[in-house]
Amino acid sequence: MAWRNPACLCGTAVTAADIPIPARMLARIFSANLSWRQVSGNGTIYSYSTIHRAPIARKTPYTVGLIRLDEGVHLFAGIEPPERAAIGLRVTPVFAPGPKGVLLNFNVSDQEG
Repeated sequence: MAWRNPACLCGTAVTAADIPIPARMLARIFSANLSWRQVSGNGTIYSYSTIHRAPIARKTPYTVGLIRLDEGVHLFAGIEPPERAAIGLRVTPVFAPGPKGVLLNFNVSDQEG
């Protein structure tokens, strides 16, 4: 299945309309026409916060943010490098090994959204 591929960012969509559906809404949609759709992963920083004192043992500072993908879906993920994060900047997805699987982070590009 495509969603198990760590280099593939996918989400659910209504097959006929190709509308992205957030996971929390799946239980309320009584349709058998749901399918996985690959998304580009490219997006824009919508909001972010840089953490300087981590609640667990982790290298600081690190930045997390709300990313608005080009397809209209919002994701919460890490942003690299932390010092370059700014609202409106374009980002691209980066998959990295984590302690319990694959982590999705976003790298800041040089262009504005």
